[in-house]
Amino acid sequence: MITRGAGELSADAETCTDPTPIIIVVPLIAPPEAIYQDGVDVVISQVRRSERFADIKSGSLIHQVLASGEAKSKRAFEAILLSAGGKLSDGITSNVYLVRDGTLRTPSHEAGIVEGITRQIVLELAGEMGIPVIQGLFDVEEIRTADEMFLTSTTREVVPIARVDGNPVGTGRPGPVTMRLLEAYRHTVGRLIEED
Repeated sequence: MITRGAGELSADAETCTDPTPIIIVVPLIAPPEAIYQDGVDVVISQVRRSERFADIKSGSLIHQVLASGEAKSKRAFEAILLSAGGKLSDGITSNVYLVRDGTLRTPSHEAGIVEGITRQIVLELAGEMGIPVIQGLFDVEEIRTADEMFLTSTTREVVPIARVDGNPVGTGRPGPVTMRLLEAYRHTVGRLIEED
């Protein structure tokens, strides 16, 4: 994080001359392997994604905090936020994907998503594997016709979604496209680590 540093208690940024970087380092605790084998439950949050800050990875996380509380109260692994216009956006700290008829669908920048590094890698892998990708604006109703769903984040990799608001996605089990992408992602990350 970068703060503007010490200065007057004012909205005038010019009162601060030396920005202060803050680096937070914590141990990575890997999620249990069962979530990859069984999939997870997610909920559609009542909280809407703020599209004003889509290009900024900001410390203002009130939307995520509220959605996290909602997910926790419903014993869900993650909450999916919708855009101000009611389209699928992303998770609290993840990107979201649907698979239908072998095609990968994921919300685009216009849905107010944070375009993460893991998302970029997964989309590149899908291209290399011959999996068609559509980025766009998607209605919540499209979940009902999805064969598979998953989410991605740097600390959780590719996580299959088994149920949304208690309703099964496809068969209610991790699907083949999701599992192929998880395997390819882990292989790619392993290779990058070895190169360093």
